[in-house]
Amino acid sequence: MGVDDNGELAINGTAITGNISAIYNLVAINAAIPSNVLTVGSNTLSLGWGSTDNNDEAFRLGAVIQTCGASFTGGLALTSAVPANNATGVATSTAITLNFNNTIDPATVNSTTLPVMIGWNSNQEIGGTYQVTGSQVIFTPDNPFPVNANIWVGAYNGPKDTAGDSAANGVNSYTQLTNFTTGSTATADPVAFQVMAFTPANNATNVGLRAPVTATFNRSVNPYQHQPNNATADFGLLRATARVRGAERRYSRSQDNTSIRSTAMRCRATQP
Repeated sequence: MGVDDNGELAINGTAITGNISAIYNLVAINAAIPSNVLTVGSNTLSLGWGSTDNNDEAFRLGAVIQTCGASFTGGLALTSAVPANNATGVATSTAITLNFNNTIDPATVNSTTLPVMIGWNSNQEIGGTYQVTGSQVIFTPDNPFPVNANIWVGAYNGPKDTAGDSAANGVNSYTQLTNFTTGSTATADPVAFQVMAFTPANNATNVGLRAPVTATFNRSVNPYQHQPNNATADFGLLRATARVRGAERRYSRSQDNTSIRSTAMRCRATQP
């Protein structure tokens, strides 16, 4: 909690803390709540204001509700992984299993909080699906990993357990969780590489001049093979069969490299 200038907390009118002053930073609260002050179904947490030296008052409370009897200590940490950390010769078709010490909140597991990368490079994230069961997360890549590649799993502002503890060390910084190296034998992709969707849709009409153009693929692309401003680029905006020129264009990729987006900063009506 944080409070300016000070005060104490109560449950159903019974104080559970002493006077707390936390003006500039949130402070953790460890309070033993007597069972005789609790009621089934509804309980009221209140703040009793303390003294003040001005008219600028504020109170902030951050809390996590846990299942009765649940208690996590020591934060969230990875306990084991399959493939094991630093494993070599791993089959390129392998799924990644991560086991944590606490129950994971599924809403906090995604490609941003738990990125899978080639060579610990956030520009080379690998697309895939995440399955959360209790304290276990299974990542299945959209397509086999490349051969002889060092694959890293990191944590970024998550994932979190049901108590709100994060596997990342700090905010807005990547934490290395585990890594392995694939073998030299390639596994064939089960489905050919292809575009799954376009925005705007094919043959769409009355599209705005500044509408972004997005192609979504069935798996991650190699970002270093795509240089749209190069004369030999493998993708670009075209008018008929000629590359659109005279328009300033911006290109971006989704975090898992499954989508490429072009946003025209300036476009004439005669151009697509």
